Amino acid sequence: MAEKASMSQADDQQYKIRILYSDMVLHLSEMISPNMKLTWHRLLTALDPLLPHVLHGDDITYIGDILEKLRAKGKIDPMKVSFEKLYDALLKVDVGAAKVVKETSIQIKALLSKEGASPDHVGQEEDATLEVEATDQYLSTERDWQFYLDWMSDKIHDEISPVATHLSISLDKQKQIEKDNNIEHEKCFHVLWEWSRSRKNDMDKVKALYQALIFADRADIAEDLIPKPAMYKSESDNIPHPNKKLIEKDLLIVSKKIGALYPSLARYFGINESVIHDSKYKTDALNAQSLEVLLKCFRQTLLQTRQQLCDGLHYKNRRDIIDLLIQEWSFT
Repeated sequence: MAEKASMSQADDQQYKIRILYSDMVLHLSEMISPNMKLTWHRLLTALDPLLPHVLHGDDITYIGDILEKLRAKGKIDPMKVSFEKLYDALLKVDVGAAKVVKETSIQIKALLSKEGASPDHVGQEEDATLEVEATDQYLSTERDWQFYLDWMSDKIHDEISPVATHLSISLDKQKQIEKDNNIEHEKCFHVLWEWSRSRKNDMDKVKALYQALIFADRADIAEDLIPKPAMYKSESDNIPHPNKKLIEKDLLIVSKKIGALYPSLARYFGINESVIHDSKYKTDALNAQSLEVLLKCFRQTLLQTRQQLCDGLHYKNRRDIIDLLIQEWSFT
C-alpha cells in the first residue's frame, strides 16, 4: 500500500509539473511568435548554438515546437528544473520572457520542496521556499534597487571592473569611487549605485545589469532570484522577547562592533542612501557614524524590535554580534 501511495504521489507531482510547464509554453507563445519577425529571428539566433541547423525547418511554427526540440536534445528538462540554457538565451531577446522561465522554475522548485523531491532533485530545491517567499521579481522602487545592489556587491569583488565597463561607468569615475571607498564592498556598491541612479527611469535596467553580469562571466548571479530582506530571518527561539522594542544601548553595542559594515546593515533596514552619505562627513569615527545611522533607522521606524535587528545582522553574517546581544538581553 505504501508503495502504491508513493507512486501515486510521484504521478501527481509529475502531472503538476507538466501543467506548470504547459502554462509556461503558452505564456511564452503569447510573448514571442513568428509574427514578431525581428524578435523571432533573434530568438532563433540565440538558440542556434544549442540546436544548430535545426530551427529553420517547416516544422517550427511556434515557440512550443522549439522547446520540444530542446527537450528532446536534453537542453531543458522540466522534471529536473533545468531551464538555464533557455533562460540565458531568452535574456538576450526578451527579459519579460526570461522572467516567465525563471518564475516557472521557482514554482516547480517550490512544488518539489513541498511535496518531496525525487533523488534527481536533491540539492536543487534547497532554498525554494525562501525563494518563493521573496516573491517579487520586480525592482520597482529605489529602496528595492538599493538592497539588491548591496546584496550583489558582496558577490562581484573580482568582477566589478568588467561589470562597470559594460555599464559604461568611465574609468575616471571608477577611480574616484575607489578613492572615496577603501572597503571593497562599498566600492562595488557605489559603482553599481552610480549606474543605477543614472538610469533612474529606465525600464530596461534589469536587462542591462544582467547583460553586464553575463559579460563578466557571472551569469550565476543573474540566475539567482532577486533577493528581499524578508529572506533573512534570524531564529527567534533564541532571542529573549524578540518583539520587544529596542533601546539606544542595543544600537550602541552594534555600532561598536559592526565597523565598516554599517552602511550595508542600514541598507537592509531601508534607510535612504543620502543618510549614509551624510554620516561620513560629520565625523571620522566609524562608531559614531554607525550609531548615528542606526538611530535614524530607529527614529524613522525602519528598525524597531530585537528581531528586526538580529535579522539585519543575520544578513551580514554577524552571528557574533547577535550572540552578544542575546547575552545582554538575557539579563534585562
